[in-house]
Amino acid sequence: MSNSIQMQCRLGKDPEVREVGDATVTRLWVAESEKYKDKSGEMQERTNWWSAEVWGKRGEALARYLKRGDGVFLRGSLRQSKKEDVTYYSIHVSDWEFCMSRKGDGGEKQSSDEEESF
Repeated sequence: MSNSIQMQCRLGKDPEVREVGDATVTRLWVAESEKYKDKSGEMQERTNWWSAEVWGKRGEALARYLKRGDGVFLRGSLRQSKKEDVTYYSIHVSDWEFCMSRKGDGGEKQSSDEEESF
């Protein structure tokens, strides 16, 4: 994948599944945060929001397993679009890796490489 992005993030809301012709697409709204010190030395936190699309059965499976607050690791290609002079960025997940961890589950992870999976 020549244009790729990978990030560890959390779901901001439950996944949304919709039909597009004969296919399904699952949209994930995810947030990733970074902490930094400002000029005065105080800790600040900046949160960036992203949308990610996962097509087909993998997306449907994700929608069954994921819920708001779950941690995910995504890898996909970065896309941008403009609407009224505002640039939006989204992640298109096709050839991808995925793992998740639920809040309070002790860090248990599931991977896209598992047999039953995504």
